[in-house]
Amino acid sequence: MFKKILAVVFAAVLLAGTACAADIAIVNGRGIPEKALADAVKAAVAKGEKDTPQLRAQIRKRLIIDEVLYQEAQAKDINRTGAVERRIDRIEIVPRSFAVKALRTGFLRKNPVSEADVRRLYRSYVKTNTGRQYWVKHIIVKTEPEADAVLVRLRKGVRFEDIAAEKNIDDTRGKGGDLGWQHPSSVIKPFADAMVTMKIGGTSDVPVKSPVGYHIIRLVKIRRVNADTYDKVKDILKRNLEDRKWNNYVSRLVRKAQIRY
Repeated sequence: MFKKILAVVFAAVLLAGTACAADIAIVNGRGIPEKALADAVKAAVAKGEKDTPQLRAQIRKRLIIDEVLYQEAQAKDINRTGAVERRIDRIEIVPRSFAVKALRTGFLRKNPVSEADVRRLYRSYVKTNTGRQYWVKHIIVKTEPEADAVLVRLRKGVRFEDIAAEKNIDDTRGKGGDLGWQHPSSVIKPFADAMVTMKIGGTSDVPVKSPVGYHIIRLVKIRRVNADTYDKVKDILKRNLEDRKWNNYVSRLVRKAQIRY
């Protein structure tokens, strides 16, 4: 979904131009027109997305990040590099999107992921991909009384996924509380202790407290896994680390930017 949103965002920025009266945000003195958001939402809906407040918030955030990155690319004079000019001359492309890609390429060239970094991540990967994994869902709320109320509703037959979609305070709200496959070492100890003692299809009968709230856990399935060899997954792990480096860099740029709504 994120890649689709990113694609329509770049298209929307191109189409919006400067003929918009209102701005959804001003980034370092440069406005992002309301039309850019409207066009991006329209394009996303045409690709099968639903026009929801959540979708609009995602697109608005992406538009702001795109503007921050494009301004950084301009500051580094990326649009004037020979490689970019040749690419733009050769095919039709949105210069904004290509400039941002070039910014990422240049950043990773100057901040490469080392083999030691990849091997360190591989050791973590082996730890969480050996032995048993548990497919779990959860309902997470802020307070214990809320969690107790959830248990009452579950006992009355209300669907677990429906309550998760209504109550969850994390990003699983739109997925019916689905956390996917988890290893005991990848979750906090109280959650892991409850998870590994449950029967398939069972639901925890008491709330599990964590630093972020109170969880009601449901165990869907259990499987046994063996980690792949280093050579088989090293490229995937390297890309994962590159994404982390890039995302941290983007976050720093956004924090430094002057953004007004």
